[in-house]
Amino acid sequence: MIITNHRTIVHMDIDAFFVSVSRLINPKLNGIPVLVGSTSDRGVVAACSYEARTFGIHSAMPMKLARRLCPHATVIRGDYEEYSKRSDEVTQIVRENAPVYERSSIDEFYLDITGMDRFFGCYKWATELRQKIRKETHLPISFGMSENKTVSKVATDEAKPDNQMQINYGEEKSFLGPLSVRKIPMIGEKTSQLLFNMGIRKVYTLQEMPVELMQNVLGENGTTIWKKANGIDNSPVQPYSEQKSISTEETFDQDTIDVGRMKDILIAMTEKLCFRLRSENKLTSCINVKIRYSNFDTHTMRRHIPYTSSDHTLIACVKELFEKLYNRRMLIRLVGVRLTHLVGGSQQINMFEDSEEMINLYQAMDKLRLLYGEDKIQRAVSLNFSLRGFNPFNGINSSPLAMEKNDDEIAFIPAIKSMNKLFNLKANAKMKSNDTAPVNIEALIDIYEYLLMITPPQVINNEAMTFKQWIHKKYDHIQAVRSKPHVTLINFLSSDIEEETLLYKIDEVAKFHSPFDVQLRNFNHFRKHTVYIDIKNFAPIVSLVRSLHATLNLPASRSSFSWHPHMTIAKGLKEDKFDKVMSAFQSKQFDASFIADKMVLLKRDGQFSKYEIVKEFELKN
Repeated sequence: MIITNHRTIVHMDIDAFFVSVSRLINPKLNGIPVLVGSTSDRGVVAACSYEARTFGIHSAMPMKLARRLCPHATVIRGDYEEYSKRSDEVTQIVRENAPVYERSSIDEFYLDITGMDRFFGCYKWATELRQKIRKETHLPISFGMSENKTVSKVATDEAKPDNQMQINYGEEKSFLGPLSVRKIPMIGEKTSQLLFNMGIRKVYTLQEMPVELMQNVLGENGTTIWKKANGIDNSPVQPYSEQKSISTEETFDQDTIDVGRMKDILIAMTEKLCFRLRSENKLTSCINVKIRYSNFDTHTMRRHIPYTSSDHTLIACVKELFEKLYNRRMLIRLVGVRLTHLVGGSQQINMFEDSEEMINLYQAMDKLRLLYGEDKIQRAVSLNFSLRGFNPFNGINSSPLAMEKNDDEIAFIPAIKSMNKLFNLKANAKMKSNDTAPVNIEALIDIYEYLLMITPPQVINNEAMTFKQWIHKKYDHIQAVRSKPHVTLINFLSSDIEEETLLYKIDEVAKFHSPFDVQLRNFNHFRKHTVYIDIKNFAPIVSLVRSLHATLNLPASRSSFSWHPHMTIAKGLKEDKFDKVMSAFQSKQFDASFIADKMVLLKRDGQFSKYEIVKEFELKN
């Protein structure tokens, strides 16, 4: 048995999942072309059998075209409740056997079995797990095994149907080389057409291209694609937790029996929860509705449904559950909606008779929400309702509406404390790596603190620095001069392996925002510890922060967004120094303006380290 120090990642994929489950229910479908989706011509193909694929049919194809390509194909609507049930059966087997696993979609899993070769043999272990799944569920499943997620996924696709493949360490490039560039994850139809026009059809050609050229053609995305083509992918397997959920409740100012009003609020809740599902690339398979009567008698009702994130599907379910639940003519004190059994993945196309128009509508609405805020476009019944973004467990307000309520820097303190705590944990981990016991260096992921900000021109920078230097000289406050004047947009923690993705997302936000005027006016303060220069017209900055908040999807415990933008002069002042500074500043004026045409991203590897510039992002719209 050969023992290595490299990662071992397994990608498992149930072959033609919808079709395979449908064939278990109806064996007459075996061996014939099968299309799962809408029975009308307005829908699209959700899944198709391998027999149908030989006619050029693929998922997301308009059903009308698919029927034209294969007139004798059998079209079924499918039993989506059964699909969810079968997916859970496979998940249960994986959970019971795999040390670390990630459920990336309803029919796909990533497993990190690094170190299993010390006891059992990774390939043998994965083979026996696949055989167990096939035996207990009767579903065909394939897997690929390699050193990272990208190569394993491609290996799975090459092994299908109902087979397995191992790519040894060091053979990643030679394995990927002969394949079409379309095989590489992240390369879709438009990107592949662009590469074809450049004469790049095979992966080996892409491997030989200079990474600088790929970056010039495709931006930061080009670097990621080049790395994947060369078999480089350091992304970790993210452990999946089925207990995760999102929910919201509304307690009425006065108890009510207004059924119409309660239904409107439930619809608004569901619509906004659905948007958050899609923005986080998640699906739900269980919906809960809760009501509390005026006597505090609380009732809930739930329903298991096929995995979805569609407004119309979940709203209909919520309304039906509420009608069944509210069967007593008593005053209602509270209503709520909770979505559970969340998994990562995008909405399965046409799962519930979705038309192309409906899919395009969702995409257009979500794009507007991401750019301008989740409350900018919504159903009429949702106009007077907003989800609360405040988390009572960490004290952070992540709602886009927080900028209307947060007038104190105290809201950001929990996030900063969390960042310092994580840096301490990182330092402890590195100290332990010096002990005599062997440590897996790859497991020690580097965590950095990032700061995304707007910097003023040198003239304004010098003027603001005179005030910072005055405070330091007059009151011996070193923190005043430790940082240059700037307007913070986000302060967050992230690992180095996620940096490329973050750069790409920030660049995408920058493309949709134009340069804007920043007007700095006079001095203000947070409580009795921070002095800053106020920004008169902060709406454009908050709009930019909103877009970043929605696009980056950063954990609230590791990030703080500047919903009240300002330019800090001194923070961490003791009360006696603060009173003296503010008394002196009452006679001082600050009046300046500049055009903000770029964002600057900095990072550091510890709370006492110096920041380094990562990249500048031009506002290009």
